[in-house]
Amino acid sequence: MKKMLSILMVTVVAVSCAPISAIPVGAVTKNKIEYKVENDKTLTVVEYKGSEKTLTIPSAVNGRPVKKLGKKFLHSKNTKVINLPSTINNISTLAFSSSSLSKINVSKGNRKFSSKNGVLYNKNGTALIKFPKNKCKNKAFSIPDGVKNIKQQAFSDSGIKSLTLSKSVKKIGDNVFPKSLKKISVAKNNKNFSVKSGVLYDKKRTNILLYPAKKESKSFKTPKTVKSICEYAFKCAKVRKVIITKNVKNIRRYAFKSAETQKIDIKGANNIEPFAFYLSKTKSIKLPDSLKKIKEYAFYGSGLTSINIPASVTSIGRESLHCPKLKTLTVLPSVKKIGEKAFGFCGAGLGDVYMLDKNFVLKCKKNSTAYEYGKKNGINILIF
Repeated sequence: MKKMLSILMVTVVAVSCAPISAIPVGAVTKNKIEYKVENDKTLTVVEYKGSEKTLTIPSAVNGRPVKKLGKKFLHSKNTKVINLPSTINNISTLAFSSSSLSKINVSKGNRKFSSKNGVLYNKNGTALIKFPKNKCKNKAFSIPDGVKNIKQQAFSDSGIKSLTLSKSVKKIGDNVFPKSLKKISVAKNNKNFSVKSGVLYDKKRTNILLYPAKKESKSFKTPKTVKSICEYAFKCAKVRKVIITKNVKNIRRYAFKSAETQKIDIKGANNIEPFAFYLSKTKSIKLPDSLKKIKEYAFYGSGLTSINIPASVTSIGRESLHCPKLKTLTVLPSVKKIGEKAFGFCGAGLGDVYMLDKNFVLKCKKNSTAYEYGKKNGINILIF
């Protein structure tokens, strides 16, 4: 009996000595920082719920290493400085997109990341990862020599007005540049990029990479060497009129995203990618006879009030002309396929007009694909 009692007491002591602060499965919050417990028992920073001026991410919480920063984890407008530990080895592209940081510091012991003057780089400084939003607001910045790669969205939410690319820069990620940018420059001995009249191109000027959003100009005409307008090239651009010459064959995704350009004349492009004019304020677009398809979401949310579809077009993609201000649209019988909600929607039983002007008129031939589409979706039809 005494032996059994002894064993029971030892068991009770062992249980009572178990750690009471063990991290629960799924998530934990400590010092106003919320973490997610990953499958490998490491922690990901999910959200900072505090408002301190300086935020220091710990290397571990209750013995579990903190290894990743999740997207949009930092919302406090008061937090200006963040200190990252040696354990961090993964940072989401959108980690700092909701922040108001002016400085990012990285522990010298970190094997994957580094910082210099408050800017985040990879360990050896060859890739610029994130330029804090409020580091040099309304000022200029020069990419240091040695940086070969500017990562996706590196400057996208910063307030800088002028940026210079050093001779070492070889690669630029998607959506890198901010809407505050007025001037872009490139070192003369850079072998990959060039600038002409304030516009950024590849070295041979076959691709337009950036028309700075705040560049002051009433109009722009693409040079004869250009074959493609790249992603985000005219994002938020204030230029009033753009003429896209016949030599341009491709207009890439988000090329004119949120652009304030009022008038665009496309002379010869045969490929306009999805979302190319997404949320642009463009009122008038002239499409070329070389265009075969209007791809899905191509003009989604744009400011178009009217548009004529060329006879060359045979297909209009899903929500491609889903424009809230669109009042008239002429569609020829050459169009054989029209995607769902291509012109917005005004179907029976929906009540209010959904992303479609209540006076919208679809001009088409009787018994055409457009005619049948209009009848099916309760759209006003004008036979011509």
